[in-house]
Amino acid sequence: MICDQLAHLESRRRALENQLELLHSGKWWHVGTDEAAEQRMLEELKEIRNELAHVQSGMRSNRNVR
Repeated sequence: MICDQLAHLESRRRALENQLELLHSGKWWHVGTDEAAEQRMLEELKEIRNELAHVQSGMRSNRNVR
């Protein structure tokens, strides 16, 4: 379960980082300004990183319980 959750979050993170690269190179189609699109992507990346940290800290605390 946790491994699936981590894999999903990592996949989302990689996809967003690829989109950001395309945006910076002018090859990503989006609605609105480049700055607004970049801000949305960066906010989503921040959320993903927070979720990853939360899951990983839970994994660490579970190891310490054993």
